[in-house]
Amino acid sequence: MVLKQPEQQVDIEDELLVVNHVRHGIRWLRPAGSRSEPVLVFLHDALGSIPQWKDLPERMVRSLGLPAVLIERQGHGQSSPLVGKRRPDYLHYEAHTVLPAVLDALGVTHPVLIGHSDGGTIALLYASRFTPLAVVSIAAHIFVEEVTLQAIGENLAQQAVLRERLYRYHGEKTGALFEAWADTWQSEAFRDFNIESELTGIKAPILIVQSEDDEYGTELQVRGIGRQVSSGVKRICLLERGGHMLHLTRPGLLAAEITGFLSEVLPG
Repeated sequence: MVLKQPEQQVDIEDELLVVNHVRHGIRWLRPAGSRSEPVLVFLHDALGSIPQWKDLPERMVRSLGLPAVLIERQGHGQSSPLVGKRRPDYLHYEAHTVLPAVLDALGVTHPVLIGHSDGGTIALLYASRFTPLAVVSIAAHIFVEEVTLQAIGENLAQQAVLRERLYRYHGEKTGALFEAWADTWQSEAFRDFNIESELTGIKAPILIVQSEDDEYGTELQVRGIGRQVSSGVKRICLLERGGHMLHLTRPGLLAAEITGFLSEVLPG
């Protein structure tokens, strides 16, 4: 694939998409003159939203010359509020039921999944059952680690500050979203969460990214993904530093790693 020039115009369009009675915040990024497919599909983290990706999607759209769509899940950003208690299998539900329906409604038939944290796990689970053109997993979780629970506990101790920061993105939904995240991950029902055996169904080219100082997960997550997937093309990128939020701390490096990988594996 020939990389495009970074100065090209990118059109941005926001919309609200209703699928199965749930409203989803959607943002399209379309570089001038780009083809309609494949589409870069950005899946945010457990407390994320469209604006929290900052400029990583636009960097990649400019570099690759491909359109992108950013999707907000229920309870996040401009999407519908969460209703009731979150189910322990919520990641499977998002990957196997919600995401396919949303992509179908958007007319995306050739997705390139780029997911961070929860979004990375959803991307992996989707790819274990469906056929994306490629997968980029950023700091995904395939099982529960003590370091993850410890980091969540530390956030709970400072939740007033975190909730105030999140309010600008999620508004009145902030409290319910924060509680669903913390309560689910700390529940006994979620302690046995492990998707290692399901990863063998992944055949798409995959880039697995994480930092060595990720406060929410260890290198075991990365190695586990790499060991289990059946992809003929798989690459592990373990960065020395950057923490969990690599799209905020190392956006230039992260964009370069992803665009370099996708330029090699996507059809021209």
